Amino acid sequence: MNIVDIQKLKQETEKAIAEAIEIKNKGIIAMQAQFTLKAQEDQIKAEGIIAKIPSLCFKAAQNGKTTVCVMPLKRTDYHNCYGNTLKYSQLKKGVAAIVWNACVMADLKPSLEFWHDGIGMDSGFNLFVNWD
Repeated sequence: MNIVDIQKLKQETEKAIAEAIEIKNKGIIAMQAQFTLKAQEDQIKAEGIIAKIPSLCFKAAQNGKTTVCVMPLKRTDYHNCYGNTLKYSQLKKGVAAIVWNACVMADLKPSLEFWHDGIGMDSGFNLFVNWD
């Protein structure tokens, strides 16, 4: 005697799996939309910074300088750095990566320089461009 309705078990299981897959796919689509929105926001912020680079360089060159900070980064912006070094490879995404890549492509010789407040409360990096 078979107490379990095999057909019902099969149907309910298939339905449950289909619903779970649908929920998962909706979550993935929502995450992709979030990432797309974040990338668009980063691009807009980066374009604003990039647009200011010529005037920053003009003012610095007028004052006899050969380098200028185009973007400050707090240590909290890029977590995987130890001590006072941050390598470009750690700027894989985000505003700083977009600005860095634009500076490289424009042959502005970007560099990252460590800064701190002197008392250990705050620190980060500045993205500089260099023309000498």
